Amino acid sequence: MLLMVIVRKKLSKLRQELLPYSEIEVYQFGELLVIERDHPDRLDGYTLVTRPAFAYPNGAYDDEDLPYIPFDEAYEVTACMAARMRIRSQFKPDEKLITGLTAELDQGMIELYELNEGYLNLHFFPPGSLIVIKRQPTTGCINAMSMLKAMLADQSKVDAVLSTVSLEGFNLLLYRSQPEEADWDPPSGVYVMPGVGSLCYAGLQGFLSVLDEIREGNLMDHPLCHNLRAGDWAMDYTVDRLKK
Repeated sequence: MLLMVIVRKKLSKLRQELLPYSEIEVYQFGELLVIERDHPDRLDGYTLVTRPAFAYPNGAYDDEDLPYIPFDEAYEVTACMAARMRIRSQFKPDEKLITGLTAELDQGMIELYELNEGYLNLHFFPPGSLIVIKRQPTTGCINAMSMLKAMLADQSKVDAVLSTVSLEGFNLLLYRSQPEEADWDPPSGVYVMPGVGSLCYAGLQGFLSVLDEIREGNLMDHPLCHNLRAGDWAMDYTVDRLKK
């Protein structure tokens, strides 16, 4: 019971620290519930993974079938707290008393996870377990974002770059429908996104039209968000067509 109070106290303290982390997303991967909170400006965040225990697991602590959780390799991660509960008894109802389950709670930096090729793999993670992971962007990611922000903050540099672009170049950069793109480069076409289909344009406006919809409705669970989290395909597509 004392350990449970300690874990709750840590989670309550963490909740207060997370108030500035206003971007929240919730996922479910099989038996695992994942909650992510991100800071809108600093790019860092926290991930909580829990495996709820709704009933006595009949000794089923095997985690070999737990799904792997996609995890962005642009982050460096550290576990800031973890807890694991082992249920030791069956539930026995009582007509006069509120009864529970006999359980043991392990608390501390248990070796519960490893990162492998963009996925978070959990080990020794029975029902009733949770882990909170702090995510920090890598040095390369921080440097790239700083360079991008500095460039966009200097309007003269932006104007200097755009002044060299012709009208045809702007059409290539922003628009081009499927027939135009296919005529320009027969093997290519507009970007096709799972859950959305073909975008209206091959250029940036094709993505911006979808991003406007996401921004207006705060649709963090939109297929484009999943696509960007899962891989670099959209960025690679944009860069590759501009190189041609």
